[in-house]
Amino acid sequence: MDNKKLLKLILLVPGSVLLYIPLLLVLWENRGWPYTASGPVLLLSILLFWGGLALLVWAARRLIVEGQGTPLPTDPPANLVTDGPYRFVRNPMMIGAFAILLGEALYFESYFILIYFAVFFIAGLIMVPKYEEPQMALKYGGKFVEYKNDVPRWIPSWKAIRKNYLINKAADQAEKIKEKLQGSKVVEKAADKVDEVKNKMTK
Repeated sequence: MDNKKLLKLILLVPGSVLLYIPLLLVLWENRGWPYTASGPVLLLSILLFWGGLALLVWAARRLIVEGQGTPLPTDPPANLVTDGPYRFVRNPMMIGAFAILLGEALYFESYFILIYFAVFFIAGLIMVPKYEEPQMALKYGGKFVEYKNDVPRWIPSWKAIRKNYLINKAADQAEKIKEKLQGSKVVEKAADKVDEVKNKMTK
């Protein structure tokens, strides 16, 4: 899927939940265009909104590229996605959505959006472990169980960060070894040894 299609997908589905509904709420609350925050609250709201949006787009793109699907329930990924932000947490899209809504509530100083965020937040906390994760366990089997044991649901852990660092470091070393041994008879043996080390690290 190209960038234009990805943008349309984000504007259509998450856009309705994260942009259009909050905008309608704040217009209704203020009976017109609202005032916005200032000072540190304004800065925090901007960081939350754009940081959450970046995380959401990054995660959505991984679902499309690696998962061979979309974030939509009607067209879910065919493959389990463990790359990108999914290396650190299992639900980066939901975390991004939380950040966007909270940023909007702070930016517009809106109690209506804050209540909407609270409902969305609680619904996410309930839906993910009660519905989404059991469905993924049925679909992906042992791969998801192993992934679930290694990567936290919401908050990145030092274990996940360290494991990702070691895997990337091993991959870099593998590339360097292959470059140095290019054309040598021991290339295949070295590559096999590196793959063996990487497999042990990912278990």
